[in-house]
Amino acid sequence: MELPRPLQTGMTEEQILASLAHYLLRNNPHGITAEQIGAAAASALTAHTGATNNPHNVTATQVGAYTTEQVDDLFEALSGHGSALTSSDNADNIKTIGRYRAGSTAIAAAVSNLPVPVAGALIVLPTSSADNSRLMQLYIPNWATTNQIGILYIRQLLSGGWGDWYKLGDTTPTAIGSTTSGALNITDLNDLPKRDAEYYTLSNAETARITNKPSDVTGGSIRVEVKFITGGAASDRCMQVLYNVGADRFYQRYYGADGWSAWYKFEGVQV
Repeated sequence: MELPRPLQTGMTEEQILASLAHYLLRNNPHGITAEQIGAAAASALTAHTGATNNPHNVTATQVGAYTTEQVDDLFEALSGHGSALTSSDNADNIKTIGRYRAGSTAIAAAVSNLPVPVAGALIVLPTSSADNSRLMQLYIPNWATTNQIGILYIRQLLSGGWGDWYKLGDTTPTAIGSTTSGALNITDLNDLPKRDAEYYTLSNAETARITNKPSDVTGGSIRVEVKFITGGAASDRCMQVLYNVGADRFYQRYYGADGWSAWYKFEGVQV
């Protein structure tokens, strides 16, 4: 066996021990530098391990992360105006929860499987499953198109396929009107929404044509308030209070299991 280079024949015991001691030193007794042996300096290694500019050019795909573009697209779909549909899109393939828009009639007509060729918003929502196997699509057309005013469309994804589109609404809807003042575009007080703390103001002409009002109210401005009554479902337990402007009386009736009660008149006494 070849002896270590510091150990040669003819050496005394002291020389051998001294040589071995020198051979086993790990404190670089000769002061050799990293540069002399082609190694990286400690400062260079520290700079490299502390680098935050991705010196190895690792990509999002390599580590399984979303790219900036993908994240931007996702935020755009869930907020703002939604992702823009293109003429090559197919509504059957849009299964990512979020909002989408057909920005023009031409785009809506070109997108496959939309319910109508009218510009509008497509909304994808989850239903009963935690994954995307059961979804709902809503399509809200632009109501600037006359025959779409008050309309929306709905369908569901079940058993791997989309069901039929269903139309909700009326092509000639009647707006209820302002809850504070202005036109009340209904002709029957029975049709007022049963919502608590709502009130409606009718002009003289509206009062004259409205039905199911107190029999002795034939004209003049009136105010109708809707209030909930404690007990039962809110929509089944409410009351209407009608004030005839300029009169010394008001009227009240109740809604319950048997429908609307008769009107009751409360007259004031001058004091």
